[in-house]
Amino acid sequence: MLDFRVPTLDGAASFYDERFELESDLYFRRRTWRGPPDNDIAASLMEIRRLDNAPMAEPPAPDAAASYWDILARRHLTFQTLYSSMNAIGPVLWRRFTMASQICVIFSQSWKADVSAPATRTIVGYYCAPSGEEFSDGQAETVVRAVILKEGDPQQSTDG
Repeated sequence: MLDFRVPTLDGAASFYDERFELESDLYFRRRTWRGPPDNDIAASLMEIRRLDNAPMAEPPAPDAAASYWDILARRHLTFQTLYSSMNAIGPVLWRRFTMASQICVIFSQSWKADVSAPATRTIVGYYCAPSGEEFSDGQAETVVRAVILKEGDPQQSTDG
């Protein structure tokens, strides 16, 4: 399961998808949230791993991770200070960015089954506050710390 434990996403539509890239031997799982029509809150989490569960390279820098989402890749993004924190998965790099009238946070990190083992997954994600709303560094870090990764995703798509 890929999830953000933040109350602002309660009631948002959630969509799950997965895909395999056989030429690169990669498996992608992604969950994306969109707010109701009157609230343009948005978020997405993605897990990337090799099909054979071999070790992964270092995760991309947060600003480079934006290329994983068309909605971010084709927009002008202004990135702010790079931070390092910890969440339930481990060390995470993140930075806020602006996209038109929205303030967002994007992050990237590795996942290890065991501290002494090499990383076998890359986790990337972003969260955008509603247009025109403030979104401080502290709020962004709260979102980054609220990331949850569990094996499997029981539903292909859910509402709420």
